[in-house]
Amino acid sequence: MDSNILKTCIGLIVVMAVLGLGTAAMLPPGAELPVHWAADGAPDRYMAKWSAIFVMPLVATGIVLVFCLLPYIEPRRDHLKRSRVAYNTICLSGVGLLAWIHCLILAEGLGHTVDVRRAIAAGIGVLLILIGNVMGKIRSMFFLGIRTPWTLSNERSWAKTHRLGGFAFVALGMGMVGLVLAGASASTVFGGFATGIFGIVAILFVYSFLVWRTDPTIHGNGAP
Repeated sequence: MDSNILKTCIGLIVVMAVLGLGTAAMLPPGAELPVHWAADGAPDRYMAKWSAIFVMPLVATGIVLVFCLLPYIEPRRDHLKRSRVAYNTICLSGVGLLAWIHCLILAEGLGHTVDVRRAIAAGIGVLLILIGNVMGKIRSMFFLGIRTPWTLSNERSWAKTHRLGGFAFVALGMGMVGLVLAGASASTVFGGFATGIFGIVAILFVYSFLVWRTDPTIHGNGAP
């Protein structure tokens, strides 16, 4: 991970912690913050404020640590280095989404009226758009990307599958943001997200095989 991206991620985590501490100080002793919302948008699960304010910063810290560790354990380290732009974007986008959710939790805890589920859905949509835009820049590796037996064993399958996956992720993300802006309910947006992800995974799995199966270099080597 580039040092500037690492510093930005750490900065976001520090801001999350500071905002959390500030919010906790404004709430009475024994107060709880919502951490889950029902289909109608009403909070249905709470956590003690001192626990709730650290959940997202700790998860974000875990993500950053994993992304710092992966270059040391990834067998295809050179490919990971060549995927630097995508690697940095995915890490920073993930931390950014957690920071967004953290702010929504704090706002709800302070009594502000927020449609949290729709706001989270929009955040996930933006995340998909950002990841989709860099997916084609990911080189074959074992810890990141669309990993099927055929993408991992064939560069052509990896490249074409990730290009298609990138378009699919961007389209799904734009669809989610569009539904939120159009006023669709959170249940509708998340239902579309679940359906879209399932469809994308199934299509890319089959597509990666078909690209591998029709690779002329494989046939030239005598593959059936």
